Amino acid sequence: MIHFADTFLRLRKEKHLTQTEVAEHLGVTKASVSKWETGQTLPDVSLLPLIASFFDVTLDKLFDYHPTLSPEQIQARYKAYCDDFAENPFEAVFPKLKEEVHRYYSDYRYLYQIAILLLNHYPAAIDPAESALSVSEVHEFTLQLCKRVEENGADPLLCENAHNVRMMIELQNRNFSYVIEELSDLLLPDRVTDMASVLVTAYTASGNLQEADRAAQISIYRSLLTIFGHTLNRMRLQVQDERALCEHIRRAEAIMDAYDLIHLHPNTAGAFYYQALLLRIQAAENPSEQSLLSEAHRLIERFCQSAVILFANDLCIHGDSYFPDITEWFQGNSMGSVAVRNKKEVLQSVLEGFDHPALQIMGTDFLQKRKEELRRQCEKYL
Repeated sequence: MIHFADTFLRLRKEKHLTQTEVAEHLGVTKASVSKWETGQTLPDVSLLPLIASFFDVTLDKLFDYHPTLSPEQIQARYKAYCDDFAENPFEAVFPKLKEEVHRYYSDYRYLYQIAILLLNHYPAAIDPAESALSVSEVHEFTLQLCKRVEENGADPLLCENAHNVRMMIELQNRNFSYVIEELSDLLLPDRVTDMASVLVTAYTASGNLQEADRAAQISIYRSLLTIFGHTLNRMRLQVQDERALCEHIRRAEAIMDAYDLIHLHPNTAGAFYYQALLLRIQAAENPSEQSLLSEAHRLIERFCQSAVILFANDLCIHGDSYFPDITEWFQGNSMGSVAVRNKKEVLQSVLEGFDHPALQIMGTDFLQKRKEELRRQCEKYL
Protein backbone atom coordinates (compact mmCIF):
# COMPACT_ATOMS: atom_id res chain seq x y z
CA MET A 1 0.00 0.00 0.00
CA ILE A 2 2.97 2.31 0.31
CA HIS A 3 2.75 2.88 -3.45
CA PHE A 4 -0.89 3.96 -3.45
CA ALA A 5 -0.28 7.72 -3.32
CA ASP A 6 2.07 7.83 -6.30
CA THR A 7 -0.10 5.48 -8.34
CA PHE A 8 -3.31 7.39 -7.59
CA LEU A 9 -1.72 10.70 -8.54
CA ARG A 10 -0.31 9.27 -11.77
CA LEU A 11 -3.64 7.72 -12.78
CA ARG A 12 -5.53 10.97 -12.12
CA LYS A 13 -3.12 12.99 -14.24
CA GLU A 14 -3.20 10.41 -17.04
CA LYS A 15 -6.99 10.89 -17.15
CA HIS A 16 -6.53 14.71 -17.09
CA LEU A 17 -8.85 15.00 -14.10
CA THR A 18 -8.81 17.51 -11.25
CA GLN A 19 -8.96 16.49 -7.60
CA THR A 20 -12.44 17.99 -7.44
CA GLU A 21 -13.70 15.88 -10.35
CA VAL A 22 -12.37 12.68 -8.79
CA ALA A 23 -13.81 13.63 -5.39
CA GLU A 24 -17.27 14.24 -6.84
CA HIS A 25 -17.29 10.87 -8.61
CA LEU A 26 -16.22 9.00 -5.48
CA GLY A 27 -18.47 10.96 -3.14
CA VAL A 28 -15.65 12.30 -0.96
CA THR A 29 -14.19 15.73 -0.32
CA LYS A 30 -11.40 17.31 -2.35
CA ALA A 31 -9.36 17.43 0.87
CA SER A 32 -9.61 13.62 1.16
CA VAL A 33 -8.28 13.17 -2.36
CA SER A 34 -5.45 15.59 -1.59
CA LYS A 35 -4.47 13.60 1.53
CA TRP A 36 -4.48 10.34 -0.48
CA GLU A 37 -2.07 11.82 -3.03
CA THR A 38 0.31 13.15 -0.40
CA GLY A 39 0.29 9.87 1.51
CA GLN A 40 -1.24 11.32 4.67
CA THR A 41 -4.18 8.91 4.62
CA LEU A 42 -5.58 5.98 2.65
CA PRO A 43 -9.11 5.54 1.29
CA ASP A 44 -11.64 3.50 3.20
CA VAL A 45 -11.42 -0.13 2.08
CA SER A 46 -15.00 0.04 0.77
CA LEU A 47 -13.92 2.68 -1.74
CA LEU A 48 -11.08 0.65 -3.29
CA PRO A 49 -13.18 -1.29 -5.85
CA LEU A 50 -14.89 1.96 -6.89
CA ILE A 51 -11.53 3.73 -7.34
CA ALA A 52 -10.07 0.81 -9.33
CA SER A 53 -13.16 0.73 -11.55
CA PHE A 54 -13.05 4.50 -12.06
CA PHE A 55 -9.46 4.34 -13.33
CA ASP A 56 -10.10 1.04 -15.14
CA VAL A 57 -7.31 -0.85 -13.34
CA THR A 58 -7.08 -3.87 -11.06
CA LEU A 59 -6.55 -3.49 -7.33
CA ASP A 60 -3.02 -4.86 -7.76
CA LYS A 61 -2.22 -2.10 -10.25
CA LEU A 62 -3.88 0.50 -8.05
CA PHE A 63 -1.40 -0.29 -5.31
CA ASP A 64 1.45 -1.03 -7.73
CA TYR A 65 1.55 -4.51 -6.24
CA HIS A 66 3.45 -7.20 -8.12
CA PRO A 67 2.81 -10.67 -6.67
CA THR A 68 5.44 -12.17 -8.98
CA LEU A 69 8.84 -10.99 -10.14
CA SER A 70 10.52 -11.29 -13.52
CA PRO A 71 13.71 -13.38 -13.79
CA GLU A 72 15.69 -10.14 -14.11
CA GLN A 73 14.10 -8.76 -10.93
CA ILE A 74 14.87 -11.97 -9.03
CA GLN A 75 18.49 -11.85 -10.20
CA ALA A 76 18.80 -8.20 -9.17
CA ARG A 77 17.35 -8.87 -5.71
CA TYR A 78 19.58 -11.92 -5.24
CA LYS A 79 22.71 -9.93 -6.09
CA ALA A 80 21.62 -7.03 -3.89
CA TYR A 81 21.21 -9.37 -0.91
CA CYS A 82 24.59 -11.00 -1.63
CA ASP A 83 26.18 -7.55 -1.45
CA ASP A 84 24.17 -6.67 1.65
CA PHE A 85 25.29 -9.85 3.43
CA ALA A 86 28.91 -9.05 2.51
CA GLU A 87 28.76 -5.51 3.90
CA ASN A 88 26.47 -5.90 6.91
CA PRO A 89 25.85 -8.35 9.77
CA PHE A 90 23.60 -11.25 8.81
CA GLU A 91 21.16 -10.47 11.63
CA ALA A 92 20.71 -6.93 10.26
CA VAL A 93 19.86 -8.10 6.74
CA PHE A 94 17.70 -11.10 7.60
CA PRO A 95 14.63 -9.18 8.94
CA LYS A 96 14.51 -7.03 5.78
CA LEU A 97 14.72 -10.14 3.65
CA LYS A 98 11.88 -11.83 5.56
CA GLU A 99 9.66 -8.77 5.16
CA GLU A 100 10.17 -8.65 1.39
CA VAL A 101 9.68 -12.40 1.00
CA HIS A 102 6.24 -12.13 2.60
CA ARG A 103 5.27 -9.56 -0.07
CA TYR A 104 5.96 -12.17 -2.76
CA TYR A 105 4.81 -15.26 -0.92
CA SER A 106 3.05 -16.66 -3.99
CA ASP A 107 6.09 -16.23 -6.26
CA TYR A 108 7.51 -19.73 -5.82
CA ARG A 109 10.53 -19.18 -8.05
CA TYR A 110 11.52 -16.24 -5.90
CA LEU A 111 11.00 -18.22 -2.68
CA TYR A 112 13.23 -20.99 -4.03
CA GLN A 113 16.02 -18.56 -4.91
CA ILE A 114 15.81 -16.99 -1.45
CA ALA A 115 16.20 -20.48 0.03
CA ILE A 116 19.32 -20.95 -2.11
CA LEU A 117 20.57 -17.53 -1.02
CA LEU A 118 20.21 -18.38 2.66
CA LEU A 119 21.75 -21.82 2.19
CA ASN A 120 24.82 -20.13 0.68
CA HIS A 121 25.18 -17.55 3.47
CA TYR A 122 24.59 -19.31 6.78
CA PRO A 123 25.50 -20.72 9.26
CA ALA A 124 29.02 -19.37 8.68
CA ALA A 125 27.67 -15.81 8.82
CA ILE A 126 26.15 -16.25 12.28
CA ASP A 127 28.37 -16.09 15.37
CA PRO A 128 26.41 -17.68 18.25
CA ALA A 129 28.48 -15.69 20.76
CA GLU A 130 27.59 -12.32 19.24
CA SER A 131 24.31 -12.74 17.36
CA ALA A 132 20.84 -12.84 18.85
CA LEU A 133 19.78 -14.65 15.67
CA SER A 134 20.16 -18.42 15.86
CA VAL A 135 21.08 -20.76 13.03
CA SER A 136 18.00 -22.85 13.87
CA GLU A 137 15.76 -19.81 13.30
CA VAL A 138 17.21 -19.29 9.82
CA HIS A 139 17.02 -23.01 9.12
CA GLU A 140 13.35 -23.09 10.07
CA PHE A 141 12.51 -20.10 7.87
CA THR A 142 14.36 -21.64 4.91
CA LEU A 143 12.62 -24.98 5.43
CA GLN A 144 9.26 -23.19 5.40
CA LEU A 145 10.11 -21.59 2.06
CA CYS A 146 11.06 -24.94 0.56
CA LYS A 147 7.94 -26.66 1.89
CA ARG A 148 5.73 -23.88 0.52
CA VAL A 149 7.29 -24.30 -2.93
CA GLU A 150 6.91 -28.09 -2.78
CA GLU A 151 3.27 -27.91 -1.69
CA ASN A 152 2.07 -25.11 -3.96
CA GLY A 153 4.43 -24.80 -6.93
CA ALA A 154 3.07 -25.85 -10.31
CA ASP A 155 6.49 -26.60 -11.82
CA PRO A 156 7.58 -30.21 -10.99
CA LEU A 157 11.28 -29.40 -11.48
CA LEU A 158 11.06 -26.39 -9.17
CA CYS A 159 9.33 -28.52 -6.53
CA GLU A 160 11.98 -31.24 -6.86
CA ASN A 161 14.77 -28.68 -6.48
CA ALA A 162 13.09 -27.21 -3.40
CA HIS A 163 12.87 -30.71 -1.93
CA ASN A 164 16.58 -31.24 -2.56
CA VAL A 165 17.47 -27.96 -0.84
CA ARG A 166 15.30 -28.99 2.09
CA MET A 167 17.23 -32.26 2.35
CA MET A 168 20.51 -30.29 2.50
CA ILE A 169 19.15 -28.24 5.39
CA GLU A 170 17.87 -31.33 7.19
CA LEU A 171 21.35 -32.77 6.79
CA GLN A 172 22.81 -29.66 8.45
CA ASN A 173 20.23 -30.14 11.20
CA ARG A 174 21.64 -33.66 11.66
CA ASN A 175 18.30 -35.29 10.85
CA PHE A 176 20.16 -38.16 9.22
CA SER A 177 17.46 -40.82 9.50
CA TYR A 178 14.90 -38.53 7.89
CA VAL A 179 17.22 -37.71 4.98
CA ILE A 180 18.03 -41.39 4.45
CA GLU A 181 14.33 -42.28 4.40
CA GLU A 182 13.56 -39.49 1.92
CA LEU A 183 16.43 -40.21 -0.48
CA SER A 184 17.09 -43.96 -0.25
CA ASP A 185 14.99 -44.62 -3.36
CA LEU A 186 17.69 -42.92 -5.42
CA LEU A 187 19.80 -46.09 -5.17
CA LEU A 188 17.17 -48.64 -6.13
CA PRO A 189 18.56 -50.88 -8.92
CA ASP A 190 15.33 -50.63 -10.91
CA ARG A 191 15.38 -46.82 -10.95
CA VAL A 192 15.86 -45.39 -14.45
CA THR A 193 18.23 -42.44 -14.13
CA ASP A 194 20.04 -41.81 -17.41
CA MET A 195 17.18 -40.33 -19.38
CA ALA A 196 19.59 -37.84 -20.94
CA SER A 197 20.87 -40.60 -23.22
CA VAL A 198 17.29 -41.28 -24.33
CA LEU A 199 16.90 -37.58 -25.13
CA VAL A 200 20.15 -37.57 -27.12
CA THR A 201 18.98 -40.60 -29.11
CA ALA A 202 15.60 -38.97 -29.79
CA TYR A 203 17.24 -35.77 -31.06
CA THR A 204 19.60 -37.80 -33.24
CA ALA A 205 16.85 -39.96 -34.70
CA SER A 206 14.78 -36.89 -35.51
CA GLY A 207 17.71 -35.36 -37.39
CA ASN A 208 18.37 -32.57 -34.91
CA LEU A 209 22.09 -33.25 -34.48
CA GLN A 210 22.84 -29.84 -32.98
CA GLU A 211 20.43 -30.38 -30.07
CA ALA A 212 21.67 -33.97 -29.70
CA ASP A 213 25.23 -32.73 -29.25
CA ARG A 214 24.09 -30.01 -26.85
CA ALA A 215 22.23 -32.56 -24.70
CA ALA A 216 25.28 -34.86 -24.70
CA GLN A 217 27.53 -31.98 -23.61
CA ILE A 218 25.25 -31.11 -20.71
CA SER A 219 25.05 -34.75 -19.60
CA ILE A 220 28.83 -35.20 -19.66
CA TYR A 221 29.34 -31.89 -17.86
CA ARG A 222 26.92 -32.77 -15.07
CA SER A 223 28.41 -36.25 -14.67
CA LEU A 224 31.89 -34.77 -14.52
CA LEU A 225 31.03 -32.52 -11.57
CA THR A 226 29.24 -35.38 -9.82
CA ILE A 227 32.36 -37.56 -10.04
CA PHE A 228 34.38 -35.16 -7.89
CA GLY A 229 31.70 -34.87 -5.23
CA HIS A 230 31.45 -38.64 -4.86
CA THR A 231 35.24 -39.07 -5.01
CA LEU A 232 35.62 -36.71 -2.05
CA ASN A 233 32.97 -38.71 -0.21
CA ARG A 234 34.97 -41.92 -0.73
CA MET A 235 38.18 -40.17 0.31
CA ARG A 236 36.59 -39.13 3.61
CA LEU A 237 35.41 -42.69 4.17
CA GLN A 238 38.93 -44.07 3.57
CA VAL A 239 40.94 -41.31 5.22
CA GLN A 240 42.80 -43.85 7.38
CA ASP A 241 44.07 -45.67 4.28
CA GLU A 242 46.90 -43.53 2.89
CA ARG A 243 47.44 -45.66 -0.21
CA ALA A 244 43.74 -45.60 -1.12
CA LEU A 245 43.67 -41.84 -0.60
CA CYS A 246 46.61 -41.33 -2.96
CA GLU A 247 44.88 -43.49 -5.56
CA HIS A 248 41.70 -41.42 -5.32
CA ILE A 249 43.71 -38.24 -5.86
CA ARG A 250 45.62 -39.75 -8.80
CA ARG A 251 42.45 -40.86 -10.59
CA ALA A 252 40.58 -37.65 -9.91
CA GLU A 253 43.47 -35.51 -11.16
CA ALA A 254 43.70 -37.59 -14.34
CA ILE A 255 40.06 -36.74 -15.08
CA MET A 256 40.58 -33.13 -14.04
CA ASP A 257 43.53 -32.71 -16.39
CA ALA A 258 41.77 -34.53 -19.23
CA TYR A 259 38.85 -32.12 -19.12
CA ASP A 260 40.88 -29.08 -17.98
CA LEU A 261 38.49 -28.70 -15.07
CA ILE A 262 40.68 -26.10 -13.37
CA HIS A 263 39.69 -23.68 -16.14
CA LEU A 264 36.28 -25.14 -16.96
CA HIS A 265 34.96 -25.17 -13.38
CA PRO A 266 37.61 -23.70 -11.03
CA ASN A 267 35.22 -23.75 -8.08
CA THR A 268 34.93 -27.55 -8.20
CA ALA A 269 38.67 -27.91 -8.86
CA GLY A 270 39.59 -25.63 -5.96
CA ALA A 271 37.24 -27.37 -3.54
CA PHE A 272 38.68 -30.75 -4.53
CA TYR A 273 42.32 -29.68 -4.12
CA TYR A 274 41.67 -28.06 -0.74
CA GLN A 275 39.79 -31.05 0.67
CA ALA A 276 42.35 -33.46 -0.81
CA LEU A 277 45.10 -31.45 0.89
CA LEU A 278 43.45 -31.68 4.31
CA LEU A 279 42.67 -35.38 3.94
CA ARG A 280 46.16 -36.16 2.69
CA ILE A 281 47.71 -34.51 5.75
CA GLN A 282 45.25 -36.26 8.05
CA ALA A 283 46.05 -39.66 6.53
CA ALA A 284 49.83 -39.34 6.75
CA GLU A 285 51.60 -41.54 9.27
CA ASN A 286 54.45 -39.04 9.43
CA PRO A 287 53.17 -35.48 8.79
CA SER A 288 56.71 -34.08 8.71
CA GLU A 289 57.91 -36.45 5.97
CA GLN A 290 59.46 -34.53 3.07
CA SER A 291 57.43 -36.34 0.40
CA LEU A 292 54.19 -35.35 2.16
CA LEU A 293 55.30 -31.73 2.45
CA SER A 294 56.10 -31.67 -1.25
CA GLU A 295 52.68 -33.11 -2.04
CA ALA A 296 51.03 -30.57 0.28
CA HIS A 297 52.81 -27.70 -1.47
CA ARG A 298 51.72 -29.04 -4.86
CA LEU A 299 48.08 -29.35 -3.80
CA ILE A 300 47.93 -25.90 -2.25
CA GLU A 301 49.44 -24.37 -5.40
CA ARG A 302 46.71 -26.03 -7.50
CA PHE A 303 44.15 -24.71 -5.02
CA CYS A 304 45.54 -21.18 -5.39
CA GLN A 305 45.60 -21.49 -9.17
CA SER A 306 41.94 -22.51 -9.13
CA ALA A 307 41.03 -19.54 -6.94
CA VAL A 308 42.75 -17.01 -9.22
CA ILE A 309 41.02 -18.47 -12.29
CA LEU A 310 37.68 -18.37 -10.45
CA PHE A 311 38.03 -14.65 -9.75
CA ALA A 312 39.37 -13.94 -13.23
CA ASN A 313 36.11 -15.47 -14.53
CA ASP A 314 34.10 -13.14 -12.25
CA LEU A 315 32.84 -16.21 -10.33
CA CYS A 316 30.77 -17.15 -13.39
CA ILE A 317 30.52 -20.62 -14.91
CA HIS A 318 31.32 -21.02 -18.59
CA GLY A 319 32.11 -23.63 -21.21
CA ASP A 320 35.20 -24.14 -23.34
CA SER A 321 36.09 -25.49 -26.79
CA TYR A 322 35.02 -29.01 -25.77
CA PHE A 323 31.81 -27.77 -24.11
CA PRO A 324 30.85 -24.86 -26.40
CA ASP A 325 27.16 -24.88 -25.43
CA ILE A 326 27.60 -24.90 -21.64
CA THR A 327 27.87 -21.10 -21.22
CA GLU A 328 24.56 -20.45 -22.96
CA TRP A 329 22.95 -23.42 -21.20
CA PHE A 330 23.96 -22.20 -17.76
CA GLN A 331 22.85 -18.63 -18.47
CA GLY A 332 19.44 -20.06 -19.30
CA ASN A 333 18.71 -20.94 -15.68
CA SER A 334 16.62 -18.71 -13.46
CA MET A 335 19.63 -16.85 -12.06
CA GLY A 336 21.59 -16.53 -15.29
CA SER A 337 25.26 -15.88 -14.60
CA VAL A 338 24.71 -14.14 -11.25
CA ALA A 339 27.28 -15.38 -8.72
CA VAL A 340 25.72 -17.13 -5.72
CA ARG A 341 27.85 -15.09 -3.29
CA ASN A 342 29.49 -11.69 -3.17
CA LYS A 343 33.08 -11.73 -4.51
CA LYS A 344 34.59 -10.08 -1.42
CA GLU A 345 32.83 -12.62 0.78
CA VAL A 346 34.11 -15.52 -1.35
CA LEU A 347 37.67 -14.17 -1.24
CA GLN A 348 37.49 -13.87 2.53
CA SER A 349 36.34 -17.49 2.74
CA VAL A 350 39.17 -18.64 0.45
CA LEU A 351 41.80 -16.82 2.51
CA GLU A 352 40.46 -18.20 5.78
CA GLY A 353 41.26 -21.65 4.41
CA PHE A 354 44.95 -20.96 5.06
CA ASP A 355 44.26 -20.75 8.80
CA HIS A 356 43.21 -24.39 9.12
CA PRO A 357 45.27 -26.05 11.91
CA ALA A 358 46.18 -29.03 9.72
CA LEU A 359 48.05 -26.78 7.29
CA GLN A 360 50.48 -25.52 9.92
CA ILE A 361 52.90 -28.34 9.07
CA MET A 362 53.75 -26.27 5.97
CA GLY A 363 55.13 -23.47 8.10
CA THR A 364 53.54 -20.24 9.29
CA ASP A 365 55.80 -18.02 7.17
CA PHE A 366 55.06 -19.96 3.97
CA LEU A 367 51.31 -19.92 4.59
CA GLN A 368 51.25 -16.20 5.37
CA LYS A 369 53.27 -15.30 2.28
CA ARG A 370 51.17 -17.52 0.02
CA LYS A 371 47.99 -16.13 1.54
CA GLU A 372 49.04 -12.53 0.87
CA GLU A 373 50.14 -13.40 -2.67
CA LEU A 374 46.78 -15.02 -3.37
CA ARG A 375 44.99 -11.98 -1.94
CA ARG A 376 46.98 -9.71 -4.25
CA GLN A 377 46.28 -11.90 -7.30
CA CYS A 378 42.53 -12.10 -6.64
CA GLU A 379 41.83 -8.54 -5.47
CA LYS A 380 42.62 -7.09 -8.89
CA TYR A 381 39.49 -8.86 -10.17
CA LEU A 382 37.16 -7.45 -7.49
